[in-house]
Amino acid sequence: MDELSDLTVIIPTYERHSHVQRAIRYWNDLGVVIHVWDGSAEPLEHASLLDSPRLSYHHTPQFSMVERLRDACDHIETDYCCLIGDDEFHLRSGMLACLQHLNEDRDLVACLGRTLAFKSESGELLARTHYAGMAGKSVAGSSSRARMIAHLENYLPSTIYAVTRTPVWQKAMRAATAEAFPVFAIAELQFEAAVAYQGKSKVIDVLHWLRNTHVPPTKEGDSSLITRKRFFEWWDDAQSSAERRRFLEVLARELGEGQEVQSPDEIKQEIAAAFSAYVRCIQDRSNARLAQRDETKSAKTTALRSDPAPVVQKASRHGVVGLLGRFGAVLRGVKPVIAHQPEPIETPKSTLAEIPPSAKRFAPFFETVRAVQQEGVSVNMDELKGVQNKLRGATDL
Repeated sequence: MDELSDLTVIIPTYERHSHVQRAIRYWNDLGVVIHVWDGSAEPLEHASLLDSPRLSYHHTPQFSMVERLRDACDHIETDYCCLIGDDEFHLRSGMLACLQHLNEDRDLVACLGRTLAFKSESGELLARTHYAGMAGKSVAGSSSRARMIAHLENYLPSTIYAVTRTPVWQKAMRAATAEAFPVFAIAELQFEAAVAYQGKSKVIDVLHWLRNTHVPPTKEGDSSLITRKRFFEWWDDAQSSAERRRFLEVLARELGEGQEVQSPDEIKQEIAAAFSAYVRCIQDRSNARLAQRDETKSAKTTALRSDPAPVVQKASRHGVVGLLGRFGAVLRGVKPVIAHQPEPIETPKSTLAEIPPSAKRFAPFFETVRAVQQEGVSVNMDELKGVQNKLRGATDL
């Protein structure tokens, strides 16, 4: 039996046939069970590609993205599953490592390895560490309340694309898709909270997820994908109080189904406490970002004032434009440092010095891989070299 035959990958796609064809070829070679949910107007027509006993292709243009993910819950028959984008890759070595951890620890419900973002510039494949703050992340509280708060008060999406026990994934996805709310990416937050409610999760130091940042994401008409309203704004908006009550009721109902340990009101209180922690987390990160920016600008300004001669000379020769040009160059020197921080900032108290070198900028692909190895991440180099051309292909627009 293939080592990955007990894993199902769920691939939602929309009007991106070239990407999903590439994804099907990749996953077919790994021996997993594949389910593709395609919302495109026209079905994928590639008889030989679709003629795989491990592939189920669902052409459902009548369904929204959220409805397709909810429908997926009824089709998974393996013990484990994971969600994956149609233009991204999970490494076989990373998935096997996650499955090993799940098999060895029955309290663990989801496991993810480390992530690289990749893109192409002028034909060169580049990469950097993505979600650097996931290093060592573990949600291991003994109670559902403790786990949800611990996860959301220092939030990173560590389970939405993780290898997950199928019953846990199904319950979490049903909770996330039971009802739509007009808040950006709210389904992801619901899913992450629902997984934490059900059990422990962790991120292991094995390279696993290769995330495509070159190709723009496709946004359909789902309210949670097209709205500009952010969760922290909605959570504190007096005009949204009825929606928030409904949000808590639906999530508590879905999580409480099939268990009698907690009442719906108890579950609602836990969910409310966890999402209040999430809002504080986002506010703290915003404040930290502003403080870092101010501190960096202040340091540059101080350095500029301590060495006025070049500025005066340049200003005397070129007037005010010369002076502003010098100051503009200083600010331009600040922007790359800020721009290459992993988004979101990993912890409210993080500093630029704490961000690993591999996360600060895009660099040639294997240069980044070697840096990641030096930072303690296990990498299967032979496998990575084998998928290198597939990554290049995935950056074609």
